Order: sequence, then structure tokens, then C-alpha cells
Amino acid sequence: MKYYYSWVEINLANLAFNLKEIKKRIGPEKKIIAVIKSDAYGHGLIPVAQKLAKEKVDFLAVAIIEEAESLRKAGIKLPIIILSKTLPPDLPRIVKGNFIQLIGSLTEAQQLSRVAQKLRKIVEVHIKIDTGMNRLGIPYNEVLTQMGKILRLKKLKVTGIATHFVCSDRPRSSLVKRQVKIFQQIKAELVKRKINLQYFHMANSGAVINIPEGYFNTVRLGLALYGYNPSQYNYYNLKLKPLLTFKARV
Repeated sequence: MKYYYSWVEINLANLAFNLKEIKKRIGPEKKIIAVIKSDAYGHGLIPVAQKLAKEKVDFLAVAIIEEAESLRKAGIKLPIIILSKTLPPDLPRIVKGNFIQLIGSLTEAQQLSRVAQKLRKIVEVHIKIDTGMNRLGIPYNEVLTQMGKILRLKKLKVTGIATHFVCSDRPRSSLVKRQVKIFQQIKAELVKRKINLQYFHMANSGAVINIPEGYFNTVRLGLALYGYNPSQYNYYNLKLKPLLTFKARV
């Protein structure tokens, strides 16, 4: 470090601390998807993934296929979810790598199914539902119809559904309550139709800290893992520790 006037230090012990602090609040039965997209928010993809693997999270989530492949090359064996849409030319890499793709439309599901059939491999997917974000996902009022079609596609194994809060930084917003209610209704209807999925995830970091009704059985942890609360509120008074410290020589 003597050759530099400024540098960044990453404290992985704080990563473990934050994860344990969050686990105390959400309970041991909840599955954890650790979001490490974009080089783990600049904290270092591989070192962060290795630490999270030791701390026994259930999934890692990345933005793009290249990140997922980098993790495999580094020896990371945890299930990996790809959150962004993967373009058709790269779909064979999803299937061959045994990654989990987040699907936001029937078209995406059909494309992936065709590739999986060609490669004679089953590919696991989670379905993204738009409950109000109006960005990505199947519109909530179409999801049951579209799910029926997706579930009939060959070589496609649907194991979960997901949605995203519009404003988890405003936990008492009427929109938050509306989104939770919509997701609860969809889950109940799927159960009623005997469509048995393993994972239901809605809560991001802001919701993990402030919206316990949005937990369901799986949560997605991003900023909170790195020691940051995206909201001015702190429902559980979590004591998070930032991983990153910027230092400079005077």
C-alpha cells in the first residue's frame, strides 16, 4: 500500500456480522438469496462470494451470465440466480452452467425451453411478477394464465416466483401494502391450484429491514449485506457495519 496515496479496504468480517444480524431478525427458516451483482456492489465478486458460501447462504444472485461463470471458475458451488434477462444467443450458457434464470415473460420462457430441449437438459427458473414496479415481469393480472402455459413447457422447471417493491424505503406506503396483498393472493391461488413452488421472494434489503409482512419464505439481500440501509427507517434497529472503508495518506 505504500505506493498509493489512497485505497479502499474491504472488511469481510463485517459481511459475516451483517448476515448474522439479519438472520436473527428474519428467523432460521427463511431462505437467503445474497445479491452480489456488479462485482458485489464494488466490494469484490469472488472474495464476497467465498465468504457468503462459508456463512451458508442459500443462493447467490448476479446480474449477468459472465458473473455466474466467474463464480463457477472460482469454485463456488452455491445455486446461482441470474436476475437480468439473458439474450437468446447466451441461453445455452444458462442451461449448460446449471444456472437459475429469472424469467419475466412467456416469450423468455419459451426461448429457454427450446434451448433446454435441444441440449436435453432441465433448466431451473423463477418467474418474475410485476406487482406495481412497472419495469420487468409478467403483469400480476395475467400471471395465473401465463403460469399455466409456462408450466407446460418442456425441460423447464419452475421452482419459485418473485416480485420487487416499488418503494421499500417507505414501508408504510399504501403501495407497499397493495403489493404485498397482490403477492399473497397470487401465492394463495397457486396453492389452491396445487401448483407447488419452493420459493416465494419479495423482500429486498429495505423490506428485510422494514417490511416483515413481505418476507414470505425467501428474502433477497443486497445493500444490507454490505452494511447500508436504503431507507431512513429501521424497523428492527439493525446494527449494520459497512464493509468498505476509503483511506488516504495525509
